[in-house]
Amino acid sequence: LNTVRHQLYIIDSCYGGRLGSRSKDEYLDSRMPDYLEEVTKRKARQILTAGGATQRVQDVGSQGHSIFTGELLKALRDGLADTNGDGFITFYELSVYIQRAASRQNQTPGVDFLDGHAQGEFTFRNPLWTGQRGASSTSAQGSSVGQTRGRPIAEIVKEAKQKFVKDDLESALPLFHE
Repeated sequence: LNTVRHQLYIIDSCYGGRLGSRSKDEYLDSRMPDYLEEVTKRKARQILTAGGATQRVQDVGSQGHSIFTGELLKALRDGLADTNGDGFITFYELSVYIQRAASRQNQTPGVDFLDGHAQGEFTFRNPLWTGQRGASSTSAQGSSVGQTRGRPIAEIVKEAKQKFVKDDLESALPLFHE
């Protein structure tokens, strides 16, 4: 597993918080230039747990899932964790969303990191992103925005960001439909 760049462990069980080895935040500043490109290059060893090291978690939620898994599915399937509306859900965005949505009186979802973590981030695509900031619904054609047609996502994001910086919005927006 050491050759894999991004590893994400999602633990929905009692005492899941015992798995991690670090307790401090291991994130890069999301405002840095080329943030998505940078975090997708770096190694990520991240853990998201339903509860802490000493917590029993609730396994009864909606639609036959636990509270944690139900909120995790909403976060990813419905794009609710894409808090900055850029079409990508970083581990940081996911963990902030889950900690708010799935916390209960005796259950607080946890975040931790394993040895080998190098401030990378496991990143998901928002499946409902329309190419407009703050939007997360499917387009009229039903096309899947974010398809790269063979180009690396980081390359597309970098090119679009450069065009936005130059106020060249007309040529930047079509990049998000690749």
